[in-house]
Amino acid sequence: MSVPDLGGYTKPPVVEVVAAVRFADLPAVLSAGLGEFWRSTLASDLPDVAVKAPYTAPTEVFTRKSNVPELSLDLMEVPPFPRFWFTAVSGDELLQLQSNWMACNWRKVVPKAVYGRWRSRRDAFQERFGQLSAWVEGRGGHVIPDQCEVTYTNHIYPMDGIWRKHAEAHKVFRPLSPLPSLPLVYPEHEILQASYVIGDQDEPVGRVHVKVQPAFSLKDDTPIFVMELTARGAPHASSLDGVMSFLDQGRQAVVTIFNSITTPEAQEGWGKE
Repeated sequence: MSVPDLGGYTKPPVVEVVAAVRFADLPAVLSAGLGEFWRSTLASDLPDVAVKAPYTAPTEVFTRKSNVPELSLDLMEVPPFPRFWFTAVSGDELLQLQSNWMACNWRKVVPKAVYGRWRSRRDAFQERFGQLSAWVEGRGGHVIPDQCEVTYTNHIYPMDGIWRKHAEAHKVFRPLSPLPSLPLVYPEHEILQASYVIGDQDEPVGRVHVKVQPAFSLKDDTPIFVMELTARGAPHASSLDGVMSFLDQGRQAVVTIFNSITTPEAQEGWGKE
């Protein structure tokens, strides 16, 4: 499958990229054996192990009430299986795995780390999903995917001549307007949140969620913007090819939206190619 070249940046603000898939719950005997899968297949590359609470992936629905939260009461008969974190020694590669969900993360853990772009991320995901599927099938089970997810997290730092404080968000994000200064009050910050449908409006296949929040760097208290873009939807087929096809489409949507809602000045600061 060809991967579209959407261009990029020489100094992108990306700090984390996640490619994930949700699938039908594995049988209890296989869920309990995920430690064996790690020992036999992953331990040499991802030797560090941590146990986390399970993750519940949101479900994208496309009805009139899709954005209205519903109240529900879950009566849990048995405790859920945990989520494992399998991490490389360097800390930048992370595999999250539980009985119905898997995610491959790349994390910028040192300032000079370079994001390897989407091809490296999709290759890592494809390899790990293939390993998991082979392990499950070798024990009489099947991994049946029903939802995919791509998330890009960006930490946007001040840029000389472009922006230096949170009130100048409009200099980085096009949908925002300059905040007015009023007598005895002055602008402080804005928050951006939006969603976009992937595919035809009559037959949507997924959705991109965008969230921008002001924050401060833990290192030196510098003002930053944390920008998260998540594409989520059903795989094009219940197979590895179907999963990869949606992940590529979701990534393309994320990049298109990022390029559309950030200003040319900010893009120039990131070295747009």
